[in-house]
Parts: sequence; C-alpha cells; structure tokens
Amino acid sequence: MKKEIIYVHRDTMACEAIVRRAPDGNLLLVCQCGDKTEPAPGNRVYTFKSYDDGKTWSKPALIYPDNGTTTFSVL
Repeated sequence: MKKEIIYVHRDTMACEAIVRRAPDGNLLLVCQCGDKTEPAPGNRVYTFKSYDDGKTWSKPALIYPDNGTTTFSVL
C-alpha cells in the first residue's frame, strides 16, 4: 500500500490530529487548529470528513459552538 502525506488543513498551528474510520467506511479527523500560535482565540477543535479514503477532505466544522470560550478534546 502506497502511503503519502495529505494536507487536510494548512494552519501553521494544527495539533492533536486523530483519524478514525467511521462505521460507514468514511474517514473522520478531529484536530485543534484555526490560528498560527498557541494560545490564540482562533484555535478551536474541528472535524473534517473524507468520503474518498482521504484523497479530499471537507471544510472544518466546529464540534461544539463555544461562543468564544476555551475548548479542548479529551478522547
């Protein structure tokens, strides 16, 4: 199997990426991103979805409407 790096999101600050295969076979990625440094008000936890085995990814979607408060993931 050929392995390659695919950029899902191009922030300079993106961390704690977790990728899982959903029961329907699609990929789900959860990641903190949104700004260039830490801490930063733009950093949030987003999900990305891929329906083609990681070739392309959706735009980021917030996992929780935070209204400007701090959010972090515990998985």
